[in-house]
Amino acid sequence: MKLKFSLYLSLMILVLSISAQDSSSYSISNNAASKIITGFTIYPLQKQIGYRSNLTEKWFSDFKGGMTYSALPFFVLEFNRNRRFVNTNKVKVYTGVGLTLDSYVTGVQVPLGIEFIPLADVNQLSIIIEAKPKISLGPTNFLNFSFSPHIGAAYYFKLKPKNIKTK
Repeated sequence: MKLKFSLYLSLMILVLSISAQDSSSYSISNNAASKIITGFTIYPLQKQIGYRSNLTEKWFSDFKGGMTYSALPFFVLEFNRNRRFVNTNKVKVYTGVGLTLDSYVTGVQVPLGIEFIPLADVNQLSIIIEAKPKISLGPTNFLNFSFSPHIGAAYYFKLKPKNIKTK
């Protein structure tokens, strides 16, 4: 029963991460030159890679995953939906809510993060500092409270909009 629930939750996280691109934000923005979207992230200390849906909009989705091997394989999958409260050209402060799957142990987390762009010439590159309080259901059906910090870097790709004719 618990294995079926964990597999169902991991499938739900995968589907949400694929469909989480902020497609509605394309019509909101008035930037005619190019729009920075779809970021690739790396978290070297946690041995994770990830995906971020955009750099400039207020709401964004974040997906992280990683796997390590010690005696047994250990994997981590996370899906977060975040809102930026500070969204300037140099600094972005955000918080949100997310689901996590740590080797078949499901949980809920609240990411709190700061993302800043260190180079003015390369505004697609950002540094991420994040902390996440997490509540998970342990293997013996008791609640675990944990805290995990993340430090990483993201590179966002640009999309040049097509000329769309409006009536």
